[in-house]
Amino acid sequence: RALMISYFDAAAAKLVSEHEAVRALEESNRRVLAVKGELSEEQSVAYETQRKQVDKLRAQLTSLSECIQRPMPELHEDTRTTRIDAEVEQKEAGGQQSATGNESAFEDDDTRNFYECLIDLRAAVPAVLLGETDPR
Repeated sequence: RALMISYFDAAAAKLVSEHEAVRALEESNRRVLAVKGELSEEQSVAYETQRKQVDKLRAQLTSLSECIQRPMPELHEDTRTTRIDAEVEQKEAGGQQSATGNESAFEDDDTRNFYECLIDLRAAVPAVLLGETDPR
């Protein structure tokens, strides 16, 4: 039992440190998104890999904590990076959905009409204001 508790404590410390590393990577990705507007393929893959490793470790540690009846370590979540993460995943999912044609890029029909149904400005604005003159 003492060996399992020792292993749990070491794994819990590893989980906390890996979780902090994922948060740091999320913060870095947030800054890159703010500057460039998109993440490179390498950054996305590195983040996904590290996040999946933390998720696996968390699942295994949860199982072990139930078996030895020890509480899970608290992982501090940063709401800013979680929202950025959700936006990135939503953009990626949106890109896949728009490729299939299931989802519209506009919120409602009025917004879609505003951007897609353009009026002819030459018919609506007087020619004098457009700088055009009638040939006589």
